[in-house]
Amino acid sequence: MTLPELERRADLIRREEVAAILARLEAMDDPSRRLPPRFEPEPYRPAQSTVDAFRLVAATGDVARLKAWLANRPKDAPLLLALLESPTSC
Repeated sequence: MTLPELERRADLIRREEVAAILARLEAMDDPSRRLPPRFEPEPYRPAQSTVDAFRLVAATGDVARLKAWLANRPKDAPLLLALLESPTSC
């Protein structure tokens, strides 16, 4: 065989290999079309440092200061007040 014919055959083999790879990729499920898995978001929970600070403020017994502190954290207040009312809190 001549050199140009060997190069042509090598090019044909490369094209066949590329075509086979592309066919396998097309046969696989396209990941870009998949929907992301649905996860329920975690329920909101204040940071542990916030809980610790709440316990310190509550331990002082200063109701006015505790009310002011909770007023600044309206998202955290329900859980923190539940901690205060639970028998094992503070």
